[in-house]
Amino acid sequence: MTRDSTELREAITQSRVGQTRWRCPVKLRDEIVGFAQERRREGVSVMKVAKELGVSESGLNRWLQKSRGATSTCSRDREAFAPRAVGLDHSGRLPSRGSEFSVRS
Repeated sequence: MTRDSTELREAITQSRVGQTRWRCPVKLRDEIVGFAQERRREGVSVMKVAKELGVSESGLNRWLQKSRGATSTCSRDREAFAPRAVGLDHSGRLPSRGSEFSVRS
């Protein structure tokens, strides 16, 4: 049986009682993710779903990404930030500042 947002919000509230730092129980998180996926298919934003449930948008986004098998939340092309070898000048030394040198990729 799938719970509605009110029931899920109540379950979340109950799971937080007496905790200073909340960790969502796995079973409840799975229900939250299933509910959020359903709402997303209906065209509802992650921010609105998070507000309905009383959880943070960033946390809900992270759970949704994990459920899709995403390994990273970084959208940048990692290759663009990879270190590159710098060519030595004709004397076999690293070039000094301001001199021309080649960058090997």
